Amino acid sequence: MAAANDRESPTQLLRELYFNRTGIVFLLMVLLSVLMLIASAKTHGSISQFWLAVGSATIATTGYSFVQVLLTTGQFNRFLSGAIQADIKSEISRSTQEALEIFRPSRNRYLPTVTYPPQSTLNPKFNRELNESLSTSSHYTFCGMSVRYAIARLALLRTVPRDVKLIVADPTKPAAVDYRARHEAASGDEKAFNEKAFNDSKQRIFDGIYISIAGAYQIRHKLDNLEFYFTPMPHVDRFEICDDDIYVTRFSDASGTGTIFPATEKFDHDSLIYQMASSDCNSLLRSPYLLRLPVPGNSTEDDFLDALRTIGIIWNEEQWERMKAGYQQFQEEMRSKLLP
Repeated sequence: MAAANDRESPTQLLRELYFNRTGIVFLLMVLLSVLMLIASAKTHGSISQFWLAVGSATIATTGYSFVQVLLTTGQFNRFLSGAIQADIKSEISRSTQEALEIFRPSRNRYLPTVTYPPQSTLNPKFNRELNESLSTSSHYTFCGMSVRYAIARLALLRTVPRDVKLIVADPTKPAAVDYRARHEAASGDEKAFNEKAFNDSKQRIFDGIYISIAGAYQIRHKLDNLEFYFTPMPHVDRFEICDDDIYVTRFSDASGTGTIFPATEKFDHDSLIYQMASSDCNSLLRSPYLLRLPVPGNSTEDDFLDALRTIGIIWNEEQWERMKAGYQQFQEEMRSKLLP
């Protein structure tokens, strides 16, 4: 196409020169030169030589000027075309940059800053970034089914949030963990649902809640404020809210069925998800229908076991020791995985 345009340009220039004032001047000069040459042919002597010289000079000058205009016009057109193209590219680049500057804040408001894919093992990148968020936060709100990983994580970190609130399933209400247990028991095919696997998953979730309670008691000295909130209708997804960001693990996502660790998304503080989840958790924390269990730093074992009895969790000394040992074992197993 560019070659075709180059071939057409001389013809186009000739046409433009013919129809504009410059072309008319050239035409008049040529006609005048022809008349001078005719006059030279009809006269004799010095007069004939005069008309011949003037006519020849005029037609030569006209031809030279015509060629010069043709060349300079082509150069000017190429220069003008290049200048216009450069201006257009500059304007597009500037407009694109402005559009991106407008889009970035909007993107961060609605889209995750990081997405961690579903896996069957702990994601080192997720653990590393969550640990960094916790180490720089003054508060941490957990909302989900079981909190054993969070407790073990807090126990292993050197710097932890001073204010920790944990909203988890009520272990005294068996149906509270049914959805999560069904998710863990499923293999991606509803027909393959296994009742035994479902019951085993429920028991595993309850055991996770129990050992997290025992673990919270053992790390109580690290925190200024540590509280459990037990709800019979826990969130399906898990929210971990820090000062500057939130981590959302989507157990409700069907694509993650059959994986132990579903996809997790990270949103920053200005995102809509952060604001909605924070508002929702604050409403739950103020609700009179949730069972509240503070874990004071100066609480004795007897005081803590008495507090558990008031919310329906009754353990004898043997069960309590078994829960503490279960937490210690879990923490040691997770040490290298939670601190990649």
